[in-house]
Amino acid sequence: MDAAIFVLVLSMTAEPELWEYKGHFVNCKQATVWTELHYPEAKASKCMFEEYIKMPKNLNKRTFDIRDDHGKRIK
Repeated sequence: MDAAIFVLVLSMTAEPELWEYKGHFVNCKQATVWTELHYPEAKASKCMFEEYIKMPKNLNKRTFDIRDDHGKRIK
């Protein structure tokens, strides 16, 4: 599996947003598809390159690799 280096955070509230970590993804397209499937009511989302953000040391990292109905990775 490619490295899951993109971090997804969602907000279920309107402004001010309350951001919640949801997981690490191989790319932002996968994060978007995952959000649409699991949290269609989300008010906002951010997909960020892990290298540019500070993650908590005690983070329980959740990694996702989304595939289509034929088992092909979504790019």
